[in-house]
Amino acid sequence: MLKIKKKDWENYINALAKVSDKAAKEIQDFIDKNGMENVTALIGKSYQCSVKYGEAAMALTCEMYDRIAVVQKAEVRPAVPARDVTLQEVKDTVNHAMRTAPSTVPAVTGKLVKKASSRTMRKNAARDGAKMALVPSSDGCPFCKMLGSRGWESARSGRSTSFEAHLHAHCRCEYVVDIKGGMQVEGYDPEALYDEFMNLDGTSWEERMNIMRNQQRKIPEIRDKINAQKREAYAARTNRGLAKASARFVNNQELLYRNSARVKKLPGYDDFVCHGTPYGFFINIDEKKEIIYEMTPKEYAARIRKSKDFHGKDIRILSCQTGLLDDGAAQQLANELGVRVLAPTETVNIDEDGRIFLSDNDILADMWYNATKEEKDKFVQTGRWRVFKPK
Repeated sequence: MLKIKKKDWENYINALAKVSDKAAKEIQDFIDKNGMENVTALIGKSYQCSVKYGEAAMALTCEMYDRIAVVQKAEVRPAVPARDVTLQEVKDTVNHAMRTAPSTVPAVTGKLVKKASSRTMRKNAARDGAKMALVPSSDGCPFCKMLGSRGWESARSGRSTSFEAHLHAHCRCEYVVDIKGGMQVEGYDPEALYDEFMNLDGTSWEERMNIMRNQQRKIPEIRDKINAQKREAYAARTNRGLAKASARFVNNQELLYRNSARVKKLPGYDDFVCHGTPYGFFINIDEKKEIIYEMTPKEYAARIRKSKDFHGKDIRILSCQTGLLDDGAAQQLANELGVRVLAPTETVNIDEDGRIFLSDNDILADMWYNATKEEKDKFVQTGRWRVFKPK
């Protein structure tokens, strides 16, 4: 049985990551120099980088595919690159980022480069009737681990496209190909991944992924890495206006800042807007440093008390996932403020009319955002609001 050594596999995924990181950096340098006001120019630059670095990523993938073919003594043609990303794909991707989180434009450009690599592996594997398996990185997200637990699947099944749709910033998971059978990657054990999922509470894959996601966020190394990535994304915003410490603790260039102002007030509650997690909050209000401040519920409560918009009554917090845990961010905030706190269990999506849709599913949220007003009423949220009373 043939096996790719762990060191060789890591060298491959690190090389791909380096290429996508270069694309993201070039976009960030462009933004630092030119700003983001000219969206057409930004799309043009993103397209240029996506093609240039995408071709480099596809070349690395072709090289890996051919090496596997040689080791397996597979009589197949040399691997060929997939198609380049289209201008329309770049437009859609950048426009979505500008609409939801402008600071992620460099990261989504890097994602387009990574998608080119995945498409190339899938194209050649399908051509040769080979199988593919997603090898999650050591810090891979639950969704990637779920895909990895499927093991080897025919490249012609079309299931590999779900990974390309899911791709997120800093993802280092990659597909490996098995052309003739018997291929392994050192350290990759799909059966162990499957058992890990099945041993979790929950009746569905979605519930088990949420449980694993919450478990990962409690691991100091992963939590610190996630927080460092958040700081990096926010620190990349230079020469941008910041919101004053009122009821909206977010950058005033963000869509969340603008759209949250249009949210219909809920009788008996004051609204406060801030980015959140199940464990705390993070705000970006330091005009001098332009960095992200992670806040414990106690620290955020102190900020709220100083706000001119806090009147000592119950509050609704438009902060993603803060109501997920029984004793998480929302409950601790209620304890500190001595008022009831209404909080969401999943990501808060707000459209230009101030409508709110709670869902961690990016694809579903994007469909909702682009739907008509009449169509939006038919969507079913995957999240809900919870009331937390002070203890």
